[in-house]
Amino acid sequence: MTKDGYSTSTTTLSEQVFNSEKNSLKIGLEGSISSTASGGRTVNVAHGLSVIPGYFCLFEVGNSGKWWANFVTETDSGKAGLVNAGTDATNLVIQISTNSSATVKVYYFIFVDPGQ
Repeated sequence: MTKDGYSTSTTTLSEQVFNSEKNSLKIGLEGSISSTASGGRTVNVAHGLSVIPGYFCLFEVGNSGKWWANFVTETDSGKAGLVNAGTDATNLVIQISTNSSATVKVYYFIFVDPGQ
């Protein structure tokens, strides 16, 4: 992919936006979970890697229509929720705490570097 006004067949590296020969974030795993629980709950998503990968999560508490990134305290409609995520060499660990039986939806991406 090149900057505006440049052709992919004639550009130099400095004129390119992305180049497959250079490292960039690659999505190794993505998916979603939905959990309804009052109180606290931990959900482990096995990623199958032997390293601690990067990740990105989006959360929705209740059916608010609002999606939050990586850490959220949501209080719409009296359904308060605290959602957090972290990762280790085995799992993406999603911690969910709500004051009601609100449904929490999580969409996640786990990044990899296949060359490493």
